[in-house]
Amino acid sequence: MEVELLFCDGWPGSEGARRSLEEALDLENLRAEVGQIPVGNDGEEQRPRCPKSPTIRVDGRVLFPLEDRMDWGAKV
Repeated sequence: MEVELLFCDGWPGSEGARRSLEEALDLENLRAEVGQIPVGNDGEEQRPRCPKSPTIRVDGRVLFPLEDRMDWGAKV
């Protein structure tokens, strides 16, 4: 299982979100390394953009998608 935490640089809740995600995996006895992916904003084309921070993906799927979320595979 591939688990990723996408977050905006400097977002104050990213560390707490990572800890909560790891605790949830632990509670469910799921073993997965959490990949941390910093996401950019409009001026950073080399990074994916994120409609909200943090965002959690499991096996490439956003766990809690927004109705108007972006296509994660698209390069903007």
